[in-house]
Amino acid sequence: MRIEHMRSMPTWWNPVWLLKNLSSVLCLGLVWSRGGVDQVYEMMHRLRASVRQVSESTAEVVERWFNSEDAAGVGEENWDVGKVREGVVKGGGGWHGQGWLGKGKWKVGRTEMDEAGVCQSCGEKLVGIDIDPRETENFASSLTKLACQREVKADFVQFQVWHQLSASPKFLRFMEN
Repeated sequence: MRIEHMRSMPTWWNPVWLLKNLSSVLCLGLVWSRGGVDQVYEMMHRLRASVRQVSESTAEVVERWFNSEDAAGVGEENWDVGKVREGVVKGGGGWHGQGWLGKGKWKVGRTEMDEAGVCQSCGEKLVGIDIDPRETENFASSLTKLACQREVKADFVQFQVWHQLSASPKFLRFMEN
């Protein structure tokens, strides 16, 4: 099946359906022909964008994919570094949107971050977590909701009003005069 056909089927892109059936969907990727690896790539990035932690069974399926001959055989050998850089900047970091880059066997492994944010595999420190604008808004809303549930509800709401007013150009001009 082509991805366009799959998109026309409402259940395919339903996030609940996708998450419940992710293992079988990714297993299907293992038997796709070389022409189907772009769909695996797209599904991996949908997973990256929508799920923060995967189940053990899903992790095993992802590992099987990257250890497969199909995964080793796909990839662009001569990519445009400028396009990749531009894609990373436009996408907010991480995902470049240029498809699989490079060919050959993937190095697959698991690791953890310690409390200081240091990767136990490579020793690099996590500097920041890349979240998209929607995630930022959800985070801000969650903080607001949490703060309003606390005892200082009235004070926090007053702070929000003050903060919004103090950021307005009218308020700043008033303060200058």
